[in-house]
Amino acid sequence: MFDAAPNVSIEVVRGRVAGELADEILRFWADQGALAEDAARERLNDVVCVARDDTGAIVGINSVYAAEVPLLGGRSFWMYRSFLLPQAAEAAAAMVVGAIRVLEAGYDPSREMPVGLCMLVTPGDVPYNPEARWLWPPMLYAGRTQDGREARIHYFYGAGIGPPHRFLDVPLALDHDYTIHVFDRGGPVDAESVVDLWVRENAMPRDEAGRRVREVLLAATHGQSAEPAGVLTAYLRHQDQLGLDVWHLREFVAPDHRLTRLGWSLVLAACAELDRRFVTGEDRRAAGIVVEVENRGLMHRLDYANWYPADLVFIGETEAGAHLRVHYFPGVAVPSS
Repeated sequence: MFDAAPNVSIEVVRGRVAGELADEILRFWADQGALAEDAARERLNDVVCVARDDTGAIVGINSVYAAEVPLLGGRSFWMYRSFLLPQAAEAAAAMVVGAIRVLEAGYDPSREMPVGLCMLVTPGDVPYNPEARWLWPPMLYAGRTQDGREARIHYFYGAGIGPPHRFLDVPLALDHDYTIHVFDRGGPVDAESVVDLWVRENAMPRDEAGRRVREVLLAATHGQSAEPAGVLTAYLRHQDQLGLDVWHLREFVAPDHRLTRLGWSLVLAACAELDRRFVTGEDRRAAGIVVEVENRGLMHRLDYANWYPADLVFIGETEAGAHLRVHYFPGVAVPSS
């Protein structure tokens, strides 16, 4: 049991709701008119935590059930439900955290099981705040369901979005063999060399390359060479699932540099640079960054729900099957409807 708010403590009861405790929970739901008796008995095995006041009386209960979430590419989540008396409202966030701790402790990435916790909320609910990323409880805005509720999600550590697997040893760190340059600050890479790279490698026709070069955010060089080894572009567009304007990233790595971590290094650097522009007020047109991962090998090898340390979180799939990942800038709010 742990303290969650003044005069409220939270008791973890998952897996041991029986006897007197079960009767106490049933009486609470019945007295508050929260659930019919048959529905209440069916839900007993789903209960995770109970909140008690300083007299020991129950003032709140939460529970979960497993379900596939269409918005999130059909992945399975523990769906969160709670009923709290008004005097326990301050404990709402801690109740969510209690559920996360219990369920995450039981998560095994090698088994087929829910990969995280999902809450469907509206602004009148507790807990709630309008920011896209909540720190307490740790939840992320992933879009809206058909009935207009916000889907807030928390992935368990190590959760995968593909088939069950063991942890993979994939180094998600910068490749220091390369230097990454912010394109609009000068540097050794110019627009002509970027266009030449794209055209030479048949990435796109010269006309499109001439247009897209205006979107270049970063260029990478190798050793003492001034030739681009990789290029990352960013363009601003509305993202329908989130209802937000975001930066969309695209990158191209020259064939001779693909068996490296350069592609990942460009993504890390892009998140850091666009974070900086947002936080300093240099550019606040976007709420965050969205990446559409189309490479099947990358989708399979890096199928973690959250790509640390870039903090790119899986939020579903495009119609073509590409993985959608989002990174929010600090303090960004979700749209009101």
